[in-house]
Amino acid sequence: MSPWKVVGKVDQKSRVYLSLVILVIGIGGIYIINNTLPLIDTQTWVYRNPVIIPAYSPVGGDFREGLYKSAEILFFGAHYSGGLIDRLYPSIYPPLVNYLGLPFILFNENTAYLIFIGLLVLINILSLLLAVFMTRRYWFVDLGIGEVFEVLISFFIFFTLLFFTLSSYPFLFSIERGNYDIIAIFFAFLSVFWLLKHPNHIWVHVILLSIATHLKIYPAILFTVLFYKHRSKVIVPAVLVNLVFLFLLGSQNAWGFFQGITYTAGTDHVLTWVGNHSAISFARLILNNFQTVQPYSLFLFWGIFSLIPIIFWLVAAKNIFFQKYSECNALLMVMVSIPLMNIIPSISHDYKLVILNPAIIFLIALIIRKIIINSNLADFIQLELVMIILLFIGRSYYLFSPSLLFFGNKYLWTLGLELIMVINIINFPNIRVISNDIVTKGYSPKL
Repeated sequence: MSPWKVVGKVDQKSRVYLSLVILVIGIGGIYIINNTLPLIDTQTWVYRNPVIIPAYSPVGGDFREGLYKSAEILFFGAHYSGGLIDRLYPSIYPPLVNYLGLPFILFNENTAYLIFIGLLVLINILSLLLAVFMTRRYWFVDLGIGEVFEVLISFFIFFTLLFFTLSSYPFLFSIERGNYDIIAIFFAFLSVFWLLKHPNHIWVHVILLSIATHLKIYPAILFTVLFYKHRSKVIVPAVLVNLVFLFLLGSQNAWGFFQGITYTAGTDHVLTWVGNHSAISFARLILNNFQTVQPYSLFLFWGIFSLIPIIFWLVAAKNIFFQKYSECNALLMVMVSIPLMNIIPSISHDYKLVILNPAIIFLIALIIRKIIINSNLADFIQLELVMIILLFIGRSYYLFSPSLLFFGNKYLWTLGLELIMVINIINFPNIRVISNDIVTKGYSPKL
């Protein structure tokens, strides 16, 4: 007997096929609109290579200054000396970052950059694989569609998002800059993966997430997930591990890091441009382009545009944390936290958008799960909305006319993605009760 059920007028198999068709058409359409059509200049009617990123010479500036030269400087006897304040040290990141750069100084700078690019491609792929594995294991396993279809659907999602990732403007931007945000997210996802596989290994969870935090700081928000699981037991390991990482290069470098990060977090340092999608940058875009609001304080708009995604996150956290811990709850918390990592830091250039892609896999899998269980037009509509958001997230601001400035900035699109995540968390509460024990007992929730 087929494991696929007939519900209403449309059976499960047809609903799955339709959702996957939407996914393929959506990602394919995004590629054509963002990567193919811009090659045709409709003014001169010639085939051209349009500019999509602000390329600097030499390529890989973030890698060269933030990783390679920082490791060279610090491991040959220098120190932070106040970070960017006096320009003696170019990095604004914690001391652990310099250990990431240490292996690369075994090579000349250009060779090291090429090796780093290979690492970035690999880490992007592994991050998506981790996301697919976790969603397949905890969101598809109880649907009664058979293991073969669970795997096929999961890898279908993986390959479509992989194609989107590797062809998107944020990924190309991260390659041009040599930016390593995806490495931090990979360690964060590795921590969550280990939490799900080995829930009692507190120190491993803390070490992996602390590595992510000391590479890019903002993954620290995921300590809420570890606290949700371990409660007060996580406090001592978290404090000890992070103190060790902070003082890896001594107290002078730790103090220099704090000086540098305080300086760059200030409003005077923020690079306000369309390619920075942080809340404060978006606030400045508003003030710079609308005369009616210019008398108001930057801090007012900064607060408003920061508070909105924080409220979204708190609504989701309230719905999750008031439930008993489950693996699905942990994944939902990770999913809704990643957009916040893009918006709240004052400097979030568009290459950082690559960290959204593993969370987008969570969201697409969650929507497809709902589609498999229920025949609801709203679920197909929101899947299409996700495709529209990906269209704009994956499109360079260079391809927008100046009159469409706010479409080119990614703040609103990231916020929209977070809103869809929150709505799904609120509307589909039964998905959060799934755990290994329940699945083992054959529990199959009806959403």
